[in-house]
Amino acid sequence: MKLIQAALALLLATAFASGQVVINEVVYDDTGADNREFVELYNAGPIAVDISGWMLENADNFGISLMGTVVVPLGTTILPGAFFVFGNTGVPNLVVTIPLNSLENDMEIVRLKDAGGVIQDAMTYECNLQAVGFPFAEIEGQGVWGNHASTDTSPTSWSRWTDGLDTNDNGRDFGNLPMTPGTSNNIATNLMPWANNFDASVFEQADVNFIGSFINPFVMDPTLISAHNPNVVSPSPQGGQCLTAMDPTGGGDCALFVSAPASDFAFEAQVYLSAYSIPVTTVPAEYQTWSIGVRGTTGAFHNHPAGHPGALPVAPAQNNNGNTGLAWEYIHNATLGTGLLKLVDEGNGGADEVVLATYAITAGVNDGWQRLRLVVAGDVVDANFGGVIGVPSSGNRTLALTTTAGVGGFYFGYREFIMNNTLARPLLIDDITLVAGTAPFSVFLQNPTTSMMTVHNRGTVAGADTWNIFSLEACPGGVGTGPYLGLCTSDFNFLLSQLMMPAGSDPFHIVPAGTDYNFGPVPLIAGLYVEVLSFDVNGGGLNNIATIDSILLN
Repeated sequence: MKLIQAALALLLATAFASGQVVINEVVYDDTGADNREFVELYNAGPIAVDISGWMLENADNFGISLMGTVVVPLGTTILPGAFFVFGNTGVPNLVVTIPLNSLENDMEIVRLKDAGGVIQDAMTYECNLQAVGFPFAEIEGQGVWGNHASTDTSPTSWSRWTDGLDTNDNGRDFGNLPMTPGTSNNIATNLMPWANNFDASVFEQADVNFIGSFINPFVMDPTLISAHNPNVVSPSPQGGQCLTAMDPTGGGDCALFVSAPASDFAFEAQVYLSAYSIPVTTVPAEYQTWSIGVRGTTGAFHNHPAGHPGALPVAPAQNNNGNTGLAWEYIHNATLGTGLLKLVDEGNGGADEVVLATYAITAGVNDGWQRLRLVVAGDVVDANFGGVIGVPSSGNRTLALTTTAGVGGFYFGYREFIMNNTLARPLLIDDITLVAGTAPFSVFLQNPTTSMMTVHNRGTVAGADTWNIFSLEACPGGVGTGPYLGLCTSDFNFLLSQLMMPAGSDPFHIVPAGTDYNFGPVPLIAGLYVEVLSFDVNGGGLNNIATIDSILLN
C-alpha cells in the first residue's frame, strides 16, 4: 500500500511540476546573421523537473517547421528557479543547439512538449499577421502581437515580465525587455519616482535609463538640427533640452524604461504634436506615428497602430504596432497636414483595443508642445490632453475604467512613413514625471449616456465610514480651489446636510465592502454641473482625501 501511495505521490508531483516549466524568453530574429536566436525555459515550481525527452518544435501557418523536433537529452533536470536554453552556437548559457534560422521571422508558434507529446507551454509571436491556416486554437490569449528584432548593439527579447509569470495570455505575460538568456528576466531596480527635464544631460547622447530596439533615446535640443532631429521646432514650455525617439536610418524604433515592471503608473510630460504638411503627394500617403504607454510594451518596429497607411482607414483590430497596456497614440498625416491623438486601452495587444478619447489636431490651434498625462491606478484611467503640468483638473480630461490588468513597463515608440527622412519630425518629450506605486484613493464622475451619472470610488478602506460630498457650484478659481476642502457653495448647509446623513445613504455616506465602490448610473438634469469631494473617517480623523472631480452632464 505504501508503495502505491509513494508512486501516486510521485506521479502527482511530476504532473504538478511539469506544468511549472514555461517558455520564459525568446529571440527569433536579430539584425546580424540570425545567429543568436534562442528559446529559454524556466522552472517556476517548487521542485526539480526531469525534462528528459521533452521536445521543442515550431510551426507556421503552413505547418512548416524549420527547427524540426529538438529533443532534450536523457538525464536532464531543471532545478526550481533554474533556466534551460535552446539556441544557436554562441548564445550565452546554451545547453541544446538548434539549427541556424530555424525560428521564422513572421507569425509562428513555439511549442514545448513533454516526453509523452503533451504540450506543456506555447508562445506565439507576430500575431498581427493573422495568417490563414494558423493553429489559432493553441494561442494563449491573442499571442504576442507586435513584430520584433533584436539588434546586436541593443539586444532585446520577448521576455516574461518576471520569471515564470504565466496568466495564459502571451500578450500580457511578455514584454520587449533586455535580452538575458539563461539568467533572470527580472529587473530588480525600481527607478521610480523619476523626473527629468534633460537639461543636465549630455547633448546628442543616449539616456542610460532607456533601452531602444534599434537606437536608444537621445537627448537633444529641439531648436537645433541634429542626426536625431532633422527639423527644428520651438522649445518646450520648460525650455532647454528634451528626449527624442528616432532611428536616423529610417523606419521604426521603440524604447523601454529599464525599471521594475509595475501595475499602477502616473506619467506626465510635455510632448510635441506635429501637424505640418509635406507639399509633395505620394502613394501611399506619408505618415508619422508615435505612442507613449504604461503597464505594457510595444513592438520593436512600432508599426503603424492602424495598419498600413495605404490601407487607411482600417478596423481597430489592425493594431500592428503591438502596443499593450494603456497608451497615448498619435497619427500624423503629413500629406494632409492633420493629426489624430487617441487615448487607447490597448489590452493585450490584439483586437481588443478600446479607444477612450480622440482629439483632432490642427496646425496653429492645438498642435506643438502639449501636456500629456496618463494615470492608471487599479482599474481607473485618468488622462489629460493640454492644461498645466501638476494640475489634474486642467486641460481635456478623460476618466474611464479598464479591464487591462497585470504588470508592464513605461514605453514609447516612433515610426515614420516619410519618403524623405529629412522631412521627418520625431517624437519629442520633455519634463517627464513618472511614478509607480499603490493606487491612490480617488473618486470620479462618469457620464456614460445623456443625463446619466455614475460615481466611482477607488482605493477605499473596507468598513470605513466614507463620504462623497457634492456641490453644484463651480469655483471661480477652478476645480478644487474652494474654501470647503476645495468645494465652493453659497449655502454651507447644503454641504452639511450631506455630511449628516446616516451610513448607507448612498452615494453620500457609504461603508464600502472593499477597495472600490460604484453608484449609478442615475438620471440627472442635462446641463447640471457637479463637483464631488471624497474622504473617509478612520482612526478619529479625516483620511484619504481624494482629488475633487467635476462633470457637466450632457
